[in-house]
Amino acid sequence: MFFIFLFLAGAANFFFPIVPIELVTVFCGYLVSQGHSSLILVAAAPTLGMFAGSVICYRISRYFGAPILEKPFFARYIKEDSVARTRHWLETYGAVALFFSKFVPGMYLGAVVSSGILALKETRIYTAFLLANLALFLLLACIGKIGGERWREMYAAVGKTGALAIAASVLVCIAISLAVKWLRKQNKSTS
Repeated sequence: MFFIFLFLAGAANFFFPIVPIELVTVFCGYLVSQGHSSLILVAAAPTLGMFAGSVICYRISRYFGAPILEKPFFARYIKEDSVARTRHWLETYGAVALFFSKFVPGMYLGAVVSSGILALKETRIYTAFLLANLALFLLLACIGKIGGERWREMYAAVGKTGALAIAASVLVCIAISLAVKWLRKQNKSTS
């Protein structure tokens, strides 16, 4: 059941980026430190879910080509400048660029769609999908597990003031992110 939940959350995150699969994976890594499930399962399930979503999106993009960017879902989440950038990276570096796009917020979906539009070689692209997602989710699961095992030491090292500063920093980052999205929306509506 745990595997199915993480798999579905990974697949859903690909098509609905508001699903916080990264945070869920860190929390599940913490649960591993408390004796629930296994680290391999926690890393593999969202990896396979995100991989499945990536393959589906790649196939759709390859079938429809560039006109897919005009479809409402893709137009909402993929900006033309990010497509141009990722297309340049993919043409220059191939699957390696796709691998590293996973670690740049907001770039992975554009890279997957661009790789489909460019009809890049499937075996390399699928390998990049799998390895990029495995690397990310394994890292996140390990962070959660290590944090769960060593939370007392981490809290002692940071202290109460440090923990409050970290929490405040996270809230400020969220507020800035929301403000930027709102401003972009306002600029689009006035243009």
